[in-house]
Amino acid sequence: MNSMNILDIDDVLTWHEIYTRFIRDDPFWKAIETALSEETSDRFCEILMGLGYEIKYVEWKELVLLRHRCAMLLRENYTHVAAYHACRPIDVNSYLSRGIVPTNTEKLIEEAKKVFNDVEGVNKVVKKMDDSYFNHGRDKIGFFMSRTGSLESGYSHYLRYGSELVQRIASSLGNWAIQKLLNRGTPILFRCALPLSWLDEFTTFPMMESYALKPLEQLLVRLRWPNKQEFTTRGAFLLKRFVPKEYIIEAIDMTSFLAEKNLAIDNE
Repeated sequence: MNSMNILDIDDVLTWHEIYTRFIRDDPFWKAIETALSEETSDRFCEILMGLGYEIKYVEWKELVLLRHRCAMLLRENYTHVAAYHACRPIDVNSYLSRGIVPTNTEKLIEEAKKVFNDVEGVNKVVKKMDDSYFNHGRDKIGFFMSRTGSLESGYSHYLRYGSELVQRIASSLGNWAIQKLLNRGTPILFRCALPLSWLDEFTTFPMMESYALKPLEQLLVRLRWPNKQEFTTRGAFLLKRFVPKEYIIEAIDMTSFLAEKNLAIDNE
């Protein structure tokens, strides 16, 4: 396998030098520098929003061009991006030896029947669920753009319970089923390297530009608020293909993280 140049939004060393040199040499730097120096953050936040919005809503022509230049920067300097898949597998080694397989909705339903030992109950729950819910995740793998984003309270349920579909079934069956999920499997965050070509070809919506812009947003926020301690990067997407084992960089056991998170909640 060829060597990888990986952009990892959580790993500042993979992008800081490249992006710092890029933005300071960019034609739009003067406008950014002025916004950074102003007492209020209105102009600066306007720039950030222009970087993050859907491009069809960006009225500032210079920002549109900057976004395009960022996409070119990504292609010129990187071959892959880091992406994080949160789950709760029974056998971690099966992922490491076979890769990550897209969701098979029918298999998950059959698995739920075995886990909860309640065929009739699961069938009743599934019958009441909307078809769009099954179609959303079918034949896809969910990924976060950053590790920090995957650990936010709104998303850490993938580590707590595993499959979102099985979790929903458990919620309908009752607290006993939820507790069963909490004691099943190991919370794992798989750090993967995805080829750049996959970001638009095999995702449900284009992701190339999003990855290109996130380090720039991070860099500008760090320049504006140098004393800020946490830099969470949000963003998630669905991949419509199998991920071979060669693209799994690391399997991170998140058991301790969840234990600390639960302790913090109990102490509130």
